[in-house]
Amino acid sequence: MFDLREHKGLIRRLVSEANQNDPNWKWSIKAINKTKASIFWSYLKYGDQKPCFTIELVEDEDGCLIYAKDEHGDNLNAEMVECVGLPSLNTPIEEAIKMMAYTIINTAHACY
Repeated sequence: MFDLREHKGLIRRLVSEANQNDPNWKWSIKAINKTKASIFWSYLKYGDQKPCFTIELVEDEDGCLIYAKDEHGDNLNAEMVECVGLPSLNTPIEEAIKMMAYTIINTAHACY
């Protein structure tokens, strides 16, 4: 079982780096629970709404995938963290989290 709360420090560091490298807009973490980290980017603030990008873990009997999702819940990227049948496809959780965070940050800067 994977738990994003065990990687709060890594997620906070990645968001802090994004914040330091983005002089125009603020990045922050809105919530981190077992399967989801919500990352706010101030550019996305719509009136009273504050939509977030997310990093999400999805586990089943076959393994675990991690996703980077935009503010609408659409997938930006995915990576296999654990594949029961094909362990050679596994990506260490820390590396997968970094990949998802960088996908979010790079997508934000490129598309908005």
